[in-house]
Amino acid sequence: MYKLGISAFYHDSAVCLFKDDKIICAAEEERFTGEKHDSSFPINAFYWCLGEESICIDSIKEINWYESPEKKDNRVSTTFAKRPFRTFFLNRKYKKSKKSQHPKNILTALGYTGKINYIDHHYSHAAFSYFSSNFTDAAILTIDGVGEWETTTISSGKQNVIDKKLKIDFPNSLGMLYSTITAYLGFKPNEGEYKVMGLAPYGDSKVYYDKLKKVITNTSNKFWFNQKYFTWEYSDKIMFNKKLCQLLELPPRLPEDTLTQDHKNLAAALQKLYEEQFLLLVKTAKNITGSENLCLGGGCAYNGVANSLAYKYFKSIHVPFAPSDAGSAIGACL
Repeated sequence: MYKLGISAFYHDSAVCLFKDDKIICAAEEERFTGEKHDSSFPINAFYWCLGEESICIDSIKEINWYESPEKKDNRVSTTFAKRPFRTFFLNRKYKKSKKSQHPKNILTALGYTGKINYIDHHYSHAAFSYFSSNFTDAAILTIDGVGEWETTTISSGKQNVIDKKLKIDFPNSLGMLYSTITAYLGFKPNEGEYKVMGLAPYGDSKVYYDKLKKVITNTSNKFWFNQKYFTWEYSDKIMFNKKLCQLLELPPRLPEDTLTQDHKNLAAALQKLYEEQFLLLVKTAKNITGSENLCLGGGCAYNGVANSLAYKYFKSIHVPFAPSDAGSAIGACL
């Protein structure tokens, strides 16, 4: 039986093809369009996968979508309802795109009439990380910007069963924080985070750490963000407001501006703060599961500098080759 996995409409859109529970091929849409981190429906990757196996769409018996449109709609609608006037035009834009971007409508238009499974976003991340490892027993930590509601999950993986133990919901998001400071430093969010990680070793984290730490509070095994500094709930263009600028006492950098030592210092402070929060989550995952193995998933799993620190608590660590949304096309099938 043939089945497809698909991720789309946030970043790194991708498609994979399985035959009898074995992966045949997979591709990101950016490989065909040349647009880095292409988020559009992966139509080229879709037909390429079918072509690789020389089959038509009628041969596909099942499609697995990497998130739940209904749960995502609940989060977006609930968030917009908090500020109905400020989000009026954004809400109208969202409602207009919701119908055209619904997986069932797109796939029906392509001639698909089979079954569609909607897999929770972070479960797709967790599944790709755990099932692509060689562990039978593992702690699974997923961290990214946001899925439907979840931004962070800790699960236990045992004998091919994933059991979620802890979650942190939007707007409390380490991924969003990292993307926000990425934008603040003049780089493109969901793309330039690796530049910030690479910039951090050239800075002094002590210069901005105490200021940046004020945006986050830890309680028990979770973290909370003070939303007065961010626009995550009501803007799709700018991720921070003037209060963050006042807190940091550093003007945001424009992409064409020269990188100064202050920018390097801010990058260093962000990386230090992320590493501290990451290690707290890693420690919690160890305490909850008791496993010696750790699987990492979500876009934040690309932070290799932080990942290496997890060996403080775990003997073995697995990071899949595409832990962000692209790999979730495979994870949804697995």
